[in-house]
Amino acid sequence: MTRTYGRVFGAAAILLFAATARSAAAATNPWPPDALYHYDVVASGGSVVGHSDVLVTSDPTAVTVSEQLQQAPITATAKAQYSTPGLALASYSADFTTPRGAQHMALAIKPGVLTASVPGQSVDIKADPSAPLMIVGDNLVGTLAMTPAILNAAGATSFTLAALQGGKPVVAKVTAANDQARPTGVPEGDRSITVSVAGLDEIFWFDPVSFVVDDVHVPDADLDVRLTSREAATQLPAAAPAPSPVPTPAPHFTSRDVTFASADGVKLAGTLTVPDGVSARMPGIIFVHGSGPEDRNETIGPNPVFLQLSNALSNAGYIVLRYDKRGIGASGGAADSPRSALIADVAAAFDFLRAQPEVDARHVFILGHSEGGELVPSVAAAGGAALAGFDATSDGRRAARELARGQSAGTCSARCDPQRIESRLGHDLVSFVNGRGPRRRNQAGEEPHSDLARRIRRPGAPDGSAAPDGGSKIGESRRDVARVPGRQSPVH
Repeated sequence: MTRTYGRVFGAAAILLFAATARSAAAATNPWPPDALYHYDVVASGGSVVGHSDVLVTSDPTAVTVSEQLQQAPITATAKAQYSTPGLALASYSADFTTPRGAQHMALAIKPGVLTASVPGQSVDIKADPSAPLMIVGDNLVGTLAMTPAILNAAGATSFTLAALQGGKPVVAKVTAANDQARPTGVPEGDRSITVSVAGLDEIFWFDPVSFVVDDVHVPDADLDVRLTSREAATQLPAAAPAPSPVPTPAPHFTSRDVTFASADGVKLAGTLTVPDGVSARMPGIIFVHGSGPEDRNETIGPNPVFLQLSNALSNAGYIVLRYDKRGIGASGGAADSPRSALIADVAAAFDFLRAQPEVDARHVFILGHSEGGELVPSVAAAGGAALAGFDATSDGRRAARELARGQSAGTCSARCDPQRIESRLGHDLVSFVNGRGPRRRNQAGEEPHSDLARRIRRPGAPDGSAAPDGGSKIGESRRDVARVPGRQSPVH
């Protein structure tokens, strides 16, 4: 998810639930029993996009929660200790691994203040006076699994989320969720609460006696964190081996490093791949990155996705330009530049590619991923007369044509023809990815590769095959980003 303010879970109803339960379970500690809990992060349609193992162990003085999260492109391990019986946070540390490297984080804990530290930097996050209880916003399931118990122990109806990304405090409000539909598989005895943080509602289902969290539903994202099983254990399982990248096909193209200037004079660096043995001018494609400090390859998990796509597309007869975001890699400028500068960079890349002697300037497309998909309609609006089409990879719930149509209608309706904006890419590129590429032949009379659907693999497919249900289609693949709802880690 892209939200940076986080997610927390509330208490108003928990107190009532616990009061009714204690007489029947006086010997039960008011926190999850010692066990190893297995959670899946489940997206719309039931696909599992992440997994977390959470180990709870306790002694007379503390509850220790250890976690191991795998959700491409991020893996994380974390350990938190809570003093008993009040479940005040006593210590916390976490290690995150992302495509940009590894990062260690630790918290120094004082009343009303959490000091978050990463190498070379620290920030104090202070509790809001109206919500003195603080809960860590770390985007990890282990914190989620303890939250109902923490809130019950504190008797809180609001609290401060210490959002580690950005180092900001955010106040959360808690209400009963009696009118919410019970998710499939949640036990009948579970109770629910709704927690509201900066406009995001989340529905939390848990056992009011054991405080075991069975499900957290995020309606805004149609996403669930779901308990799948638990077992007796005293340590976390061995971490799964790191996934291997999808093999890149043998090149039938040449690559050259290029530079071009944006509107403000910033020099951007990229790579141009040109198919071998082609006499006629060929269609061109520009890749536009998602959010964050992405270079020209836009690595997601083990896969340099833009590199793999550009290689496959150039093997099939397209000239592809991919470039480092400003302030990243070999490109100049500042990485925290405003959106207008990023739009100008896309427009400059478009002008540069159209000017290349090998490119058919009438057939130049822009393909944006994630944030890039939000930028390209603005470029289309400004230069729709020259742009042949654009595509925006979606989150898997809307097909390429529907997404393109919605974006073009909402962004360019007054300045360009939405039918035209989606037409070429909808027919040419998306059809090509389904194995129906442009019928162009090279000098040897051979048709370029047209089996891209079998060679562009969805990262993480167990046998290296294309994703089911068209998951390898440009514009229809699921976002390959961390999607634990709400709380973002400081390294996203």
